Amino acid sequence: MFSDTWKCFCCPPMAKPSRRSLVAPVAQTKMEPEMPQRLQAEPPTVRRTKKRSDLSMKTWQNKHFIYFLSFVLALASVVIIQTWFRRRRALFEMRRKTAWTIYQLKVCIYLNIIFRMFFLFSCIISLLNSCKL
Repeated sequence: MFSDTWKCFCCPPMAKPSRRSLVAPVAQTKMEPEMPQRLQAEPPTVRRTKKRSDLSMKTWQNKHFIYFLSFVLALASVVIIQTWFRRRRALFEMRRKTAWTIYQLKVCIYLNIIFRMFFLFSCIISLLNSCKL
């Protein structure tokens, strides 16, 4: 089914190297792969061991950085909550003023109706007194 130049008999021929050239003979010794020029030219890096003072300084800086971050987050949350609270309080104040204005208008209309009815009944009573039935 498979051949050296074709994947299978139904596929077109491809440029594929022969398998026999890839297999190494048993008697041949292994050759080490060549390193690229860039990797051979670099000198070995020297790692400096960390001192105890460096580590304690890093942990001190990390702790303070974490404290600073938590302070910044707390301050930002306070600002967000405060702005929300002030907006909400302004909304409630606006609703209160609107309700008070509507209440005053209703009271004024009610008093105006009472005054007109009083005037109407007083006119009727005065007419009845003038007729003297």
